[in-house]
Amino acid sequence: MAQEHKELVQKGYNGSLSSVHRYLRAFKENDKAAKLATTRVETGPGRQMQYDWKEWLLPVDGKLIKIYIHEVVLSCSRMKYYAFSLSITTADVIRALTEAFVFFGGYAPELVMDKWQADGYHPPEGRYCPLQ
Repeated sequence: MAQEHKELVQKGYNGSLSSVHRYLRAFKENDKAAKLATTRVETGPGRQMQYDWKEWLLPVDGKLIKIYIHEVVLSCSRMKYYAFSLSITTADVIRALTEAFVFFGGYAPELVMDKWQADGYHPPEGRYCPLQ
């Protein structure tokens, strides 16, 4: 998150890193209602993880800067990892997933990803990506 804060400062942001954290916390709170309406497909522990990203506009020096929030969720426990970037390239997705693997202490054999077309990749078998 510190790297993203540095990039925002270079674009004219004068606020602190904690201000960015507070702003993004509101995003998580607003997302709670949507999660309550979501039907889950239950999987066993360690079997599956899910990746998704969202665009978010962050006010910086009177301008809106687009940031991308990467979310990786362990399907059984619903434990989450968030990463942030200023672009949505393959390298950004790989960085977010790699950081999530380190955070979780490993990875599940199956990765479910939405928005494949936006990411520029089309999996051969739907949206499931075996990692083994």
